[in-house]
Amino acid sequence: GCGEGGCGACTVLISRCIDRNSGEIEHRTINACLAPVCSVDGCDVVTVEGLGSTNKSNLHPTQIRLAQLFASQCGFCTPGMVMSLYGTVTSKDNSLPTMKDIEEAFDGNLCRCTGYRPILDAAKTFACDINKLDYQKSSSPRVSTTFDKCFSYAHQTTSPINRVPFPDKLRDYIPQSIHIKGTSFEWYRPISLNELIQLRHSYPGNQSKLIFGNTRAEFERKYNQMNCSHLISITHIRELQELKRTDDSLYIGAGVTFARLKSKLIQWKNEDKFCRALLDQMKHFASTQIRNVASIGGNIVSASPISDINPVLEAAGAILELHCADNEKVRQIQLYDFFLGNRHVSMADNEILIAIHIPLEKSSNKYFLRSYKQARRRDDSKGIVSAAFKVELEKLNLADNQWKIVSVCFSFGGMASKTISAKNTQQQLIGLSWTKQTINQAYELLIKEISLDELSPGGQYQYRRTLMQSFLFKFYSYVCNELRESVIDSVDFSYHRGISHGQQTIPERPQTQKYVGSSLSHQSAYLHTTGEAIYVDDMPSHINTLYSALVLSTKANARIKQIDIDDASKVAGFVSFVNYTDVPGSNKLDNILPDEEVFVSSIALCVGAIIGLVVCESEHAAKLAANLIKIDYELLSPRILSIEDAIDHQSYFGNEICLQRGDVEKVFLDAEHVLEDILFIGGQEHFYMETQSCMVIPSNDDQEIKLYVGTQNPTDAQELIAFALGRNINRITCHVKRIGGAFGGKETRSLPLCGAVAVAAVKLGRPV
Repeated sequence: GCGEGGCGACTVLISRCIDRNSGEIEHRTINACLAPVCSVDGCDVVTVEGLGSTNKSNLHPTQIRLAQLFASQCGFCTPGMVMSLYGTVTSKDNSLPTMKDIEEAFDGNLCRCTGYRPILDAAKTFACDINKLDYQKSSSPRVSTTFDKCFSYAHQTTSPINRVPFPDKLRDYIPQSIHIKGTSFEWYRPISLNELIQLRHSYPGNQSKLIFGNTRAEFERKYNQMNCSHLISITHIRELQELKRTDDSLYIGAGVTFARLKSKLIQWKNEDKFCRALLDQMKHFASTQIRNVASIGGNIVSASPISDINPVLEAAGAILELHCADNEKVRQIQLYDFFLGNRHVSMADNEILIAIHIPLEKSSNKYFLRSYKQARRRDDSKGIVSAAFKVELEKLNLADNQWKIVSVCFSFGGMASKTISAKNTQQQLIGLSWTKQTINQAYELLIKEISLDELSPGGQYQYRRTLMQSFLFKFYSYVCNELRESVIDSVDFSYHRGISHGQQTIPERPQTQKYVGSSLSHQSAYLHTTGEAIYVDDMPSHINTLYSALVLSTKANARIKQIDIDDASKVAGFVSFVNYTDVPGSNKLDNILPDEEVFVSSIALCVGAIIGLVVCESEHAAKLAANLIKIDYELLSPRILSIEDAIDHQSYFGNEICLQRGDVEKVFLDAEHVLEDILFIGGQEHFYMETQSCMVIPSNDDQEIKLYVGTQNPTDAQELIAFALGRNINRITCHVKRIGGAFGGKETRSLPLCGAVAVAAVKLGRPV
């Protein structure tokens, strides 16, 4: 799938014994794409194949239920759905989850086909409270055969679901220090703070990187080529795992996961307003799979400017505890002094974040803390703007119920290159009365202090400024309601989302009229839910199979002057670099894809054009070598890269296609009001779960070629390869078994890939 922990298709269950005396087992769903094999030492790993198999006829109830109740279409996301559901229904030893538990368990699983309704309906049949749904079988004009069947299944589940047995030998597992030396990296897992300090002393600065959940480090390694030779896993250091409440503060170890922190905050939420504010953000922070492995310390040190968590910590006056690896000195620093901007922090290379201290309010004054976030979707989405507001109020007059601001903090994410506090605004509000007039003044002060314009990174500057002000108004209204003041009729601004459910309704029909057809399960449903459905990337490799990776243009409208493959050719397993000179037939694809070539021969018209293909003995080597190809470009004029550029250069298409009905110009002239503005729409990145992939097998038998590909357009794929190879079309056989999501993205954009790989396979005479 996505390879970055975003889609959940690779979800697996990790179990480990966390208390040898009590035998307590911790079960967590995680994203396999982010979990190094080294990180699961001492753990039991359950994959979708481990739950049950169609060959062994030992299917797990979660697999059966999702298969029979129509919860898959393309099936690519289904193994992840099964594992998230399995992790939820088996999470409690003696009881079943609620419908709310089940809905929240899917916050890290994306599906592009079903619209989620059949998945949720099928999953909720395991819920202990499904009878609370407003569902009645009656003669009303409603048809929902899917939900009818789901509801009937629900009454078959009354006892906890069986869990795959935990291996006895892992119950006695004692964590030990680990050092694993690989070809590119060395992996260390210390089990004490002293051992960690020694490792950081031995490998200071950029020589080593601390790893916890690996959620950001893996992303940087994969997409930004930020590699480090020594990786130090800090998951087993006891000093980083402490989580306690004292008389004057909360002590949160830097290695506490968000999942563990969330469960503890729920216990403490009625004792301190900080717990409630942080819980409000954590409801929609990341996903279940990410929260199960990511630590609060890692989130702080990554210093994201759009962090949801850091504004709450900053508003609460969080203090960080740092240890120096060289002299073991302990340093404390306020969180608002820790962030320097652009992901830089006030932390030396030899320092280690140990804990976060949250001071508890002991004043007799009224104290309020609240957090807010606006994102493009509710769950598992980066915030556009997040905010946390804290105010301490002192009562001025008992009779008039007037309050004075003693202290205040307004902290924001998404408004600058770091988490930022409006210090000037805060200072000017101290001593003022808590009134609407004061808040109106605060609006103006905020806009002046935190200024955004059309050149600000992230765009949407007017919207973000409005969000900042609207969050403050929500906070003001909340505080006034708490103080029992009447503000716009005491509106409750908190959002409470109910359990989702759907039923299809139809118009009233005569009794004699019947419905044709019935709901049938997908033919491959059981293969989907067991992970046994074969997509292109799952196909077993043939003998002598090679692996390729694309070399894409990073410039638009640029002439390629030189391609340097020296560094790439030194990668172990490198076989060949393939480009336009290797095309035996036609490199131009005008008859199928106008203005495109199999490989760029001279001028790259756009970013992402295929310049060449690196072919190696392994997939890892191919990707590594492709990143080492160096290309020298000559940028050409005119640089028409936007609509504005095109207008300036009078660069237009021919006759435009126009759809109109009636006299459009007259209607506009006669209109009482005309609203006019400019709408900018950027490019779209296709996201169809299964990435573009194909396998080409050449043969000396009558120049035949076998192509295995996930495409919506096998005919054009066949024709394109024949054209590029200069062979008759009847020599090309195109196999399409199934596609893991497409949505138009595999109609034509799968074709250039097929052509490039076919050229490489014919050149080398081996499957690629």
